[in-house]
Amino acid sequence: VYKRQDIFIQRLEKNILNYNSYKPVEKVYLHTDKDLLTENENLWFSAYVTLGTKHHYSFASKVLYIDFVNPKGEIIKTQTIPLEEGRGKGNLKVPKNSTTGEYQIRAYTKWMQNFDTSFFFTKKVKVVAKNSTHSTLNNNSIDLQFFPEGGTLIAGLNGRVAFKALGEDGLGKEVKGKIIDSNNDFVANFKSIEHGAGVLNFTPKLGESYTAVLENNTTFKLPKSENVGYSLLVSNIDDRNIKIKVQATENLRGKKFYVIGHIHNEKYYQGRFEFGGKLLVDFEIPKNKLPTGIFKLTLFSEDGIPMAERAIFNNNHNELTISAKIDDSDAAPKDKIKIDLEVKDSRNWPVATGISIAITDADKFSKNENSKNVLTQLFLESDLKGYIENPALFFNDSKRATKFRLELVMLTHGWRKINWQNIKNDVYVKFNKHQ
Repeated sequence: VYKRQDIFIQRLEKNILNYNSYKPVEKVYLHTDKDLLTENENLWFSAYVTLGTKHHYSFASKVLYIDFVNPKGEIIKTQTIPLEEGRGKGNLKVPKNSTTGEYQIRAYTKWMQNFDTSFFFTKKVKVVAKNSTHSTLNNNSIDLQFFPEGGTLIAGLNGRVAFKALGEDGLGKEVKGKIIDSNNDFVANFKSIEHGAGVLNFTPKLGESYTAVLENNTTFKLPKSENVGYSLLVSNIDDRNIKIKVQATENLRGKKFYVIGHIHNEKYYQGRFEFGGKLLVDFEIPKNKLPTGIFKLTLFSEDGIPMAERAIFNNNHNELTISAKIDDSDAAPKDKIKIDLEVKDSRNWPVATGISIAITDADKFSKNENSKNVLTQLFLESDLKGYIENPALFFNDSKRATKFRLELVMLTHGWRKINWQNIKNDVYVKFNKHQ
């Protein structure tokens, strides 16, 4: 429960309103014609730039910057294209003598440089070069990271810990191992489920440290646990409600706490809770009034300090349905071909919209239907850090297995984009959004 006149709620609402008004979020998506290129070949693209919480076309930025990054992470080419009312188009030519490997297209505006560069548009493309030296990767090298749900392990409180194992190619690697304490005593087993990601549950002890040991005896340290804090356990598998359970260390159980929920920096949930002598507070948030997007739950202490946070993806499946019919029955080589398009909304009503079409040679290029698209970029990837494998898979159905895979993504990539300290302190802006 909460009171609308609560001073903390009022102050937070004012700060967020000011932040969204003066520092709106810009997002970029490039619709490209292919993912596989040869040296000196053109990559054609259509650019979309949106501004604000409703993803309207941006009329602010007039220039889009595009970087071409080689497998070593070096920018080998940068170019600009003009933007008009949030749209642009152009091509990027692969430099001659480019080596074979996985390159990255990165796109952003000057305004976006004021914020975390992790949220620039990025896309991986493969370059197949002639007479080049193939780079080799050590596939045995793995980076294993652990992500406590809510952000922190709390001593004495049972918590869920997600993990992600990445190879040198930036893709998930399957791992299996165990967790031990400082005395080499067994604590828990763990095994990745998909794309190197998985979860485990355990209760850290006060003053204890923990290590993950893989089957090849490689070791990785788990994050240190805190002595004071909250444990946040969230389930997003149910079709109707998001289910939340909150625990706290003993010294916090006599104090109230707040839970605030946002999508695209707009508040959709607020609650004030007390333990009332109980060890656990549990509640549900209905999904029927939430829009599609990443729903970020933040738990604040009685003093207004953010203590835990969790990213959750809500999908109302209200995207447009586009069907295409090609009339090429009498077409000869290089003839014009007529394409009939029909666009309908989620209610199956015809709707007018702006679209772009990429056409490539089917004999030379194939497209992964689960790869990045405008929907995954604006509603999912642009609010997460790191590379998401097959993101369109999460929009295809509402099966329980798909939801669980998406939960793994939220737990491992869903570190917050909203910086509450910046919202409170009015972060300095260096780049003008009209550049």
